[in-house]
Amino acid sequence: MPNETPEQRVERFRSAIFVSTQGWRTTSFLLPPVPSTKYDRTEYIRVLKIPPKVTISITWRKVPRMEGKKRAILWDNDGVLVDTEKWFFEANRLELAAIGVTATSAQFEEINLKHGVSLLSISGLEGEDLRALYTRRDARYSELLRTEKLAIPGMLELLERMKAHFFTTGIVTASHREHFDIIHGLSGMLEHVDFAVVREDYPRAKPYPDGYLAGIERAGLAARDCIAVEDSPRGITAARAAGLECVFFTPGEVGADRDVGEVFARAGSAEELEVVLGQWLRK
Repeated sequence: MPNETPEQRVERFRSAIFVSTQGWRTTSFLLPPVPSTKYDRTEYIRVLKIPPKVTISITWRKVPRMEGKKRAILWDNDGVLVDTEKWFFEANRLELAAIGVTATSAQFEEINLKHGVSLLSISGLEGEDLRALYTRRDARYSELLRTEKLAIPGMLELLERMKAHFFTTGIVTASHREHFDIIHGLSGMLEHVDFAVVREDYPRAKPYPDGYLAGIERAGLAARDCIAVEDSPRGITAARAAGLECVFFTPGEVGADRDVGEVFARAGSAEELEVVLGQWLRK
């Protein structure tokens, strides 16, 4: 929120407890546990984006390492780590427009993100013509991925911090290997995860649980000791069907009104996501 005060920011930071305010220059907060031993006071103020001219008095606690308690995060990729969904929609839209078919973002939301069906299904094409359309769409998508900035703010740093507190972390994505490799060629994110499960690694795409079942197997833990971070209804359905607890993550609150049923928590920013993952660790 561009015009919010430090008080409003921390109030919106869901687990924070407001303590006292003395004028506009001195503010005191009791903040929630910080799920990282790497923070110092200056870094934590930076994460909360407190204006530098405001004097801050902070009381805070660190989340201890979970010695002997093995846990895993399974991250979705598109829409969670990287902002690629709008470019995937654009690739579909452009190729459908080239054959005279209009596609809307509402159709993409309903057909692709909710039900896991390709938006190209509205083309009316079949057989070789449909396969050729898929090929053109994939090429267009690859081109867009190479020219756009993709990382969601704060997620590279969060991956690094979470790695210190989880037994293992992995990515479970519906992206094909070609696109996944383009996306992360320069992202730096793969340095902070232990494995990635891409579309070629399992038979049925989300909302089926196959990808997450493969991720659980790679993690080497029981489903109850893993948590999924997802941004779409079909992803939540897939994770839940695999026996996982879920965080519904909607960066910038985009898609926050999607109906995903009951989840462990919701988060609208990397900062909020860090808090709820810390809460899950302490369960």
